[in-house]
Amino acid sequence: MTASPQHDRRDRMFRRARLGLLIAALAPLTAFVALLGYKFNLWSVGIALDLLTLKVTPVLAVLGVFGAVYAAGAALSERRYAGSLGLAAVLVSAVTIGAFGWHYALTRDARGGGDVSTNAADSPYYPERIMADRSQGRAPPVPALVGAGGCEVSFLPTQTAPGVAAYALDKAGFDVPGAGVGGGSGTLITFWYNRTYDAVVRVRPGRTDVRVTARDFRHDRGEACRLAKKIVAGMTP
Repeated sequence: MTASPQHDRRDRMFRRARLGLLIAALAPLTAFVALLGYKFNLWSVGIALDLLTLKVTPVLAVLGVFGAVYAAGAALSERRYAGSLGLAAVLVSAVTIGAFGWHYALTRDARGGGDVSTNAADSPYYPERIMADRSQGRAPPVPALVGAGGCEVSFLPTQTAPGVAAYALDKAGFDVPGAGVGGGSGTLITFWYNRTYDAVVRVRPGRTDVRVTARDFRHDRGEACRLAKKIVAGMTP
């Protein structure tokens, strides 16, 4: 018994919507596989983040828009049999494009390198504990002098209490083992790709300075600057 033309059309629209959904899902799936491979030490952060996530997935995200349109066309033709797949394709594509748009809006004005300080002439030094950790992790040497590097962050013209400094570091996500009279310090390990940042708050009479430094040579994309701003904001009355 041969299938009716109507049945063939429904089957064709269903396959079309399914293909469109698959195309729309390529970008988030690639980003997930990139992260998973890095977590299981299958490849380096350079491959996972720089290549797959930041170069390949944006191209796939644009391709996913066409996949969503393709699936939506099938869904409009056969809402009962392909409607859910078409809707899913559109949602996946919209969320993916939105995520990349948010990321690029966040990093497009990524001023400041991986070592940001509020005092270029007399930058705060890290305690021996952090310097030892940086040395063991083969982190790049910390420059003796470092400025804001274009990052719009400034010192506080007050002598911040040590407890407030520790609170600001903790609020910004840093692990703070303790704080002394001269300020506090801490370390932050990012969730997604385990990027590590060190921070120190130096308190002096009439002035509080902040410094944030990445532990690798990779493009910082303004993260050290954003973290420094968070710490300063956490200490601002």
